[in-house]
Amino acid sequence: MKTLDEVKDQIEPVLKQQKGQQAAQKQADALLARLVPRPGRPPPPRKISGDVDRFCCAEGFAARTRAIASVHGRNLRATEKSPPDMAPTSQGFAVYQLLAVKPPATPSFEEIRSKVEEEFKNERASILLTQKTQELSDRAKAEHDLKRAAKELGATVKTSDFVLPDAQVPEIGSLAGPASVVFTMKPAEIQWAD
Repeated sequence: MKTLDEVKDQIEPVLKQQKGQQAAQKQADALLARLVPRPGRPPPPRKISGDVDRFCCAEGFAARTRAIASVHGRNLRATEKSPPDMAPTSQGFAVYQLLAVKPPATPSFEEIRSKVEEEFKNERASILLTQKTQELSDRAKAEHDLKRAAKELGATVKTSDFVLPDAQVPEIGSLAGPASVVFTMKPAEIQWAD
């Protein structure tokens, strides 16, 4: 068993995240309550003022099968002019409403140019990152020295505390999936997980 002082740094971020989620849920519930019409009450204003203004934004038209960027993993299933709804996001909660439906149409190149450029840059960055990571892995294995290989390529080596297979490592994330290879390695062995 570890003392509280030993695990405080691991527990504190989790508790802060939980409190943040609870506060975000409360604010989203309050905003949704102000937006949804209730029998016997006047309809809510078109624009909500006050502290919740920072939540208001317009996304524009999106494909029905594509999740709205701010509402991760949730497809647009609302019907036109249906009451506002709420969905969890990676940052908290999003309150949204489908205001209009536009028939499908093929956009012009100028309409999608910025999106195509952004997707190309993201794809290119991903390829370059994979190449550099593979280069670092190959060099570290050949030299049997990860720190030296990282220094030569301008990368930083960081060390974590001991972790369990289902743990979250700061700045890396979950050790499930490809990263779980670390639990099959021997000490000082170098391995690259995609």
